[in-house]
Amino acid sequence: MQKNLKKQDERYLKTDVFDLIKQGKNYNVNKNIRINFSHLSVLLYDMRTFNLFTCLCFAFIGEIFLIAYSHLVQMSCDCDLQNAEKGTRETGKSSSNTTSEPLNSDMQHKQKVNFTSAKFFEPLIDKDFPVAATNIPRIPHIIHQTYKNNIIPRQLVGFVKTFAKLNPDWTYYFWTDISSRKFVAERFPTLLQMWDNYRSPINRADAIRYLILYEFGGFYADLDVQCMRPLDNVTFKYACIIPPEPFEQSVFRIKIPYLLNNAIMMCRPKHPFFQQIINSLHQYVPMLEQLDVAGPTFVKTQLFNELIKNSPSLSI
Repeated sequence: MQKNLKKQDERYLKTDVFDLIKQGKNYNVNKNIRINFSHLSVLLYDMRTFNLFTCLCFAFIGEIFLIAYSHLVQMSCDCDLQNAEKGTRETGKSSSNTTSEPLNSDMQHKQKVNFTSAKFFEPLIDKDFPVAATNIPRIPHIIHQTYKNNIIPRQLVGFVKTFAKLNPDWTYYFWTDISSRKFVAERFPTLLQMWDNYRSPINRADAIRYLILYEFGGFYADLDVQCMRPLDNVTFKYACIIPPEPFEQSVFRIKIPYLLNNAIMMCRPKHPFFQQIINSLHQYVPMLEQLDVAGPTFVKTQLFNELIKNSPSLSI
């Protein structure tokens, strides 16, 4: 009988403790000690709950520290920018009271902002957009915007009105899914099958902006873009303008040095760069990432392939 009990004890010792907990069995170590595994399971469950609660508390405290740190960084950036503006005003006053040779623009620019600081992702732009000495714009005064229908979301109406308010003499075109497809069928019939086969409406929204700028020229902006001043000055010197994405957008999110912004673009009609974009659209339809199909990374790829490698073959 004792041998059987010993073998039974050995069997329990070799059994995983969690199996015993699941079975709800009791294990007799000896006559005086008895372990109730059902109670032990409750104890272990309480310990796991405590550990989870502790982790959540630490995560909450860490998030508070991150919010506080970002707030302090923002305050520091604002303070530095205010000091830079103050220093600029003082420099202007001192230069007007002295006959010494003024600093060149590069030296003044370096004095305003500490570019070695990680807080400044973008350089401080203190110069206005260059303007050519002509009254004939190279980019037509046409504003293009698109949406799936003609009912603009309420939160975006204010942004759209800024373009009409600050550019009253410009022509305004609003494109919907229906008018866009009709335009593609009439002006670019060879692209209609590709248009219909796009997997996402975002791809069509990206492609239509290249087609209308190539055909009509003008200025394109997403509906969430706010116009801060009249656009006339940017239309005289250059025939095509595509600004870059913010530094943190390209480097931290997509892990590339730079990225072109297709949310704001302006160009003359029939520009060769947009011709190259249109000719390459069908090649990128199978791409998995939406940005690669017809989005900003697609535009950046075209710039790298054509304007950098084959710039002598393209003329503005």
